[in-house]
Amino acid sequence: MLRIVSLSAFLLLGCLGSAWAGCGDPAATNLEALLGGQLVCASKVSGEQYQEEHIPGGNLIERARGLNDPIDPSYDAGSWTPQAGTPESVCYTYGEGGSGGTFCFTVHPNTDGSYSFCEGAVENARGVLFPLPAVGVVCNPPSISSLPRSLPLTVEPG
Repeated sequence: MLRIVSLSAFLLLGCLGSAWAGCGDPAATNLEALLGGQLVCASKVSGEQYQEEHIPGGNLIERARGLNDPIDPSYDAGSWTPQAGTPESVCYTYGEGGSGGTFCFTVHPNTDGSYSFCEGAVENARGVLFPLPAVGVVCNPPSISSLPRSLPLTVEPG
């Protein structure tokens, strides 16, 4: 009976692997090539969604509703750059002169084609990439799973 419970738990964890894959190995490298010239459509753990254009050279544009939208136009959000000495990390600096803070993440590919942006072993956001200019792209970012990070496992004598 214990063998069946163990096998069932192993198979369950394997099926949930894509939901947990977020911050595991491997991490993406050469982030300048991966992210440069891409629109990242992502959602954060909080549920907030965003669309950021990663301009080659480091400029970061928040797409919002688009450049010519009268209510919520695109704007210069700050900059992005691969972290020096750490090929799998990217740092974002927001606001004029960095007034919005700097945040660094490792980037991990997922089996569904999305990427996880992680702080240590914690997934902060998950997104998909579209080559710029990404005209007509409707961002529908994947949501981060609401599954618990660990499963309670009860083994009963049997």
